[in-house]
Amino acid sequence: MIGFGPTNATVFFSFYMYLVLLNSCATGLGYMVSCMVRRADIAPVIGIVIILPLVLFGGLFLNASNTPDYFIWLEYISPLKYAYRGLSRAFWNSVDTIPCDSNRCIATSGAQVLSNMSLDDASFTIDAIVLVAINLGFRLVGLFFSRACLY
Repeated sequence: MIGFGPTNATVFFSFYMYLVLLNSCATGLGYMVSCMVRRADIAPVIGIVIILPLVLFGGLFLNASNTPDYFIWLEYISPLKYAYRGLSRAFWNSVDTIPCDSNRCIATSGAQVLSNMSLDDASFTIDAIVLVAINLGFRLVGLFFSRACLY
């Protein structure tokens, strides 16, 4: 199944779950931004201003252990962090050994890869729950702004 091995359906369905949750968060973010602004030509600008810090501190470009203390809050509200961490752990926890000698490779197992990327600190369930909570948060903020525009 798409490179996860012939018998590892758990990894595939974990990937699928995290991608659905991340897509739902992105939809909620779109709802929030569209409810925050009154003009359609301003919405892409506001969306980019909101999305860019979430992408930068999501864990792919900046290792979680290297995030400055004054930006750590951006890391915690980024849905990309939780999806990236869940996807990485779903795959790398299924890799027992990496066929490479220790002179050429820093990590020789999936657990070492996760440790090097600082992605080994929470569980699958917590990441999924946080993604659902962020999704609901985006939608509730959008609901608040849509109600505020009525009055």
